[in-house]
Amino acid sequence: MIVETRQNRLDIRVENHRFGATDVTGPIATILIDGVNVFENATGFIGFDPDDLLGPDQPLLPAASPRRVAVYQCGCGEPGCGVLAPVVSGTGTEVRWTDFQNFTASFDGPLSAEVPTDGRPQHISDLIFASAQYFEEVKRAAADRSWETPVRTTARLLSAMLEEISGALADLDLSLEWVFPAHCREAGVSLSLLDITHRYVNGLAGRLILTLDAGPGTPKDRAAEMFGALMSTAPDQWMTVFPWESLGTC
Repeated sequence: MIVETRQNRLDIRVENHRFGATDVTGPIATILIDGVNVFENATGFIGFDPDDLLGPDQPLLPAASPRRVAVYQCGCGEPGCGVLAPVVSGTGTEVRWTDFQNFTASFDGPLSAEVPTDGRPQHISDLIFASAQYFEEVKRAAADRSWETPVRTTARLLSAMLEEISGALADLDLSLEWVFPAHCREAGVSLSLLDITHRYVNGLAGRLILTLDAGPGTPKDRAAEMFGALMSTAPDQWMTVFPWESLGTC
């Protein structure tokens, strides 16, 4: 006798979220299983930023070997505080999420550089998806930018421009970490450069964090203006010309 295994359906919805008691809001990728947000209901966690979960690293897609993928994070928006991470694996016809565990201080995004070992098992049943529906939904969600605000588009375009000069940044002992909308300016962006020499540090340890703005225009125009302003300024003057506006300085 052949016993058919019921398959689950994956849906991904991007929605705006307010993080904790702050006035910081941003998009998160909410995962629905058979139409239900089971992970938030079970853990109180929330989804990741869509660019983290659906970006070029493609963490939701099965790799050559099974791997742990954090699919939800602490409600404060810091994965280090806790994540829900099943093992994601795939065959020709199915994708499986198994062995759900909660990890603390092991992830800084959906993927961990090292294999985490300190998880706490969660009472969430294994999930089995049909590969065709699963891949189609991940592809659809990754291609959908309808949620993206103009300032997010500006940040994404500026990030792409900075990635193209990664070699020049490396010559300065810098590497791009992230570009996001600035907290204190409606249309400005902040960017973080990892500083291995600590020559330029003005933010968190080992980081040069800058805030940039531009005049009116399309996101493409604004990103180009910000990039031009950065490139026309000597790196040792970046901290002075583009000071970081942290959460406490608004």
